[in-house]
Amino acid sequence: MFLINSQLYYGRLFFDSLLFFFLFFNIHGKFKNKNIIAVVFLLICNFLIEYLLKGYYNSLPDILLITSCFLIFKRQEDNINDLYLLLNSLLLSKIIIYSVRILIRGLVLPYMASKPELHELFYSLEYLFNVIFIMIAIKLYKKYRFSKYLNRQDIALTGLFIYLLLSIIIFIYFANKFQEFKYIASGLFIFLLIQFILIILICTKEFNKKRMEHEDNLLKKRVEVLKFYTNKLEKEQLELKKFKHDYKNLLLSLKDSIESNELSSEAIEEFQKYSSRYLNSDTDHSIDDIVNIKNVYLKSLLLEKIAIINQKNIFLDFECKTIIDEEYIPIFDLIRIIGISIDNAIEGTTNIENGKIKIFIYQTKKYQEFLIQNSFNDSQEQVNKFFDMGFSTKKLHGGFGLSNVQEIIKKYPNIFIEYTTNIDFTVQILIN
Repeated sequence: MFLINSQLYYGRLFFDSLLFFFLFFNIHGKFKNKNIIAVVFLLICNFLIEYLLKGYYNSLPDILLITSCFLIFKRQEDNINDLYLLLNSLLLSKIIIYSVRILIRGLVLPYMASKPELHELFYSLEYLFNVIFIMIAIKLYKKYRFSKYLNRQDIALTGLFIYLLLSIIIFIYFANKFQEFKYIASGLFIFLLIQFILIILICTKEFNKKRMEHEDNLLKKRVEVLKFYTNKLEKEQLELKKFKHDYKNLLLSLKDSIESNELSSEAIEEFQKYSSRYLNSDTDHSIDDIVNIKNVYLKSLLLEKIAIINQKNIFLDFECKTIIDEEYIPIFDLIRIIGISIDNAIEGTTNIENGKIKIFIYQTKKYQEFLIQNSFNDSQEQVNKFFDMGFSTKKLHGGFGLSNVQEIIKKYPNIFIEYTTNIDFTVQILIN
């Protein structure tokens, strides 16, 4: 047990609350300026509760803080996945705060217990150690993109976080009650390590399950697209076979006409018209450049959208002359952005006579560019409405198109998206 004055103790309590919010907003990733008032209010309330309890029921203020944060910030969330992200972020933040404190004290306490003259010095330095370990935790969290696990409707993961937090609270309660923290610190650290390994295994299993489900859906879509193009190729082969047969007969007829000097200019012109319908026909080359897309998820998405465009008889100009093999942002967020943009282009072109869609993809060593352009006849006011949550020109449609894109790009400072309207509606996406 550390012997310290009350100023250091209450200073530590306030510092822990600040550190909790710093960690929470880094994990949650949705800090807004309007949250500052709520944070200040929660900090004051939490400090007053800590002060009034004066060391009794040490974990009660933390439980109240997590509950209060959830009730206040949940009003800003739009769907159930965001609520899971909010709750999991709060729980994980407090678990990390506790774990860092236990780790530091577990390592130092056995050597400091017999030196009370150094207790206040260590207590002061503990602030610095906490910041260092918290920054390392944030770095690891962002590097390995653990956020993709937290925003899922996974009751098992949330339940595991609650179980882990309650277990830590119970350990700390008995350690403080019997003043034997230094003896159980090692055991608690091992316990936490086992639990974190368990969490990682569960998250990995869940991620692999979701990935398999996604790959199965992609495979089904690829089969549908393959079936579409197979039928199209079979039809073109039959037409070509028929043309070859007729072409031979036409050549024999022309040969006979030449030999009998009965060949007229009208017959030659008619022959040219017939031949040009096949030889100069607009054979679909819309997927020629698709071979340059090396990511299977992006390629499957584009094949699916190209098939839809062809089925709707919309003219498509698809160009991708460079190899696309880099991932500047997580591929599933990229697919959502590109998918929404192409869906909007299809919707905007469907009811336009001679409507056209252009998809241009380009990559260098420094950036990727995606350009989706479509024929356009709506007003600028309607374009602005596309960005509003819930608006769509589609009947019975949720309308979370461009507003969803805006939410995604807020997470990545390396994305630039520009929308322009003139004769065409153009979406230009740059990722570096």
